[in-house]
Amino acid sequence: ELDADGRVRRSVLPFPMRWLYRFGLEHLLARAGFALEAVYGSYELDEYDSTSDLLLAVARKH
Repeated sequence: ELDADGRVRRSVLPFPMRWLYRFGLEHLLARAGFALEAVYGSYELDEYDSTSDLLLAVARKH
């Protein structure tokens, strides 16, 4: 952001993160009213397994 004098003003805010595992993510999505459609292990849509670097979920609201 720029302040009134044109100087850059930086803000630092906490951003807590939490590790999720597949079945925990599925549970939280269901509790929030989402239906899980697919789970992928990469942006190339590879099948998710325990060695995947990513956990990508596709879900739709009920």
